[in-house]
Amino acid sequence: MKKLRFLSLLAVLATTSTLFSQTYVTRVKPVGKDMWGIAGVDGALIINALFYRCSQISGEGIATVYDEAKGIYYLIDLQGNTTPIELSDFKLMSIYYINMPKGFTNGLVPVRQGKKWGYINTSGKVAIPVKYDKVTEFNGGFATAETGGKFIVLDSEGEEFPVNDPAVIDLKSFTENLAPYRSSNGKFGFIKETGEIAIPAQFTAVGYFSGGLAWARTADEKMGYINTNGDWIIQPRFEVAKSYDAETDRARIRLEGKMGFVNSKGDILYIVAEDFGDFSNGLCWGRKGNRIGFFNRDGEWKISPQFEAVRNFKNGFAAAKINDRWGLIDLEGKWVMEPSFAGITDVDRVE
Repeated sequence: MKKLRFLSLLAVLATTSTLFSQTYVTRVKPVGKDMWGIAGVDGALIINALFYRCSQISGEGIATVYDEAKGIYYLIDLQGNTTPIELSDFKLMSIYYINMPKGFTNGLVPVRQGKKWGYINTSGKVAIPVKYDKVTEFNGGFATAETGGKFIVLDSEGEEFPVNDPAVIDLKSFTENLAPYRSSNGKFGFIKETGEIAIPAQFTAVGYFSGGLAWARTADEKMGYINTNGDWIIQPRFEVAKSYDAETDRARIRLEGKMGFVNSKGDILYIVAEDFGDFSNGLCWGRKGNRIGFFNRDGEWKISPQFEAVRNFKNGFAAAKINDRWGLIDLEGKWVMEPSFAGITDVDRVE
């Protein structure tokens, strides 16, 4: 693989000792800059803030970055080595609400050339040909694609598994080897990684599987949770239902106008907070007054409300904002990266 090196020109690499001490990394935007770099959880820059867009960092330590001056994307690793992408005049799939390129999953990332989609690998090479009308990200070794009005399941080697049911008119991405689909009857079900129907279309809406459960909605607008066989595990009675978290055995719901959490037995825990999110790494953010903290699975404050804004925990760290500056806290609420950045993303683990 041909590498392009420009360490001396851009000074992208921090000290070697800092680099090799890192297992967890995040993207940061320094105060007064519009560009992003990569830092360890202690805040020490590994790659200087030189990029207007930077994807999450893969487990191999590879990110896609956008060079505004050259108007191109390329790959960069944590040693500062850059690798060109062999396609020309292409776009990477982006996270629409923050205009950041999506990172690699299962070693692949979707790329569009003209009106067609394919996938490149962490060497910048086309791994799955650019020939599909639509694609999704890989998850668990599988993705979905559409070409000529026909739907296909792809494995990470590019092998195709046709979805032969003509009633399928839309197909989403996989989680836990199941992908939601919409049928011509307007109902939703799930497809297997082989392209066969796993759960027939019988629900008016569904979510993604997590911890063996997915929310589903009935014709009378009630929501509950099904297992991978399509059987109701938590009966449909909620007005709102969100993704299930297996670590805490909690899923956010609304019943009779009150927000809380339900466990896999159907027991409900109502939360005393003005607003709250979903569980991640065993904790859930909640708002009290104009400050945000984190509570545990029993609804007890583990980290007292003290922050202006937060992101969910990932890999044991959460971004938190105070005095208009972002840093990182651990699961005890202690600062591991002092709040000194204008922006910060989730923490990625590099193996």
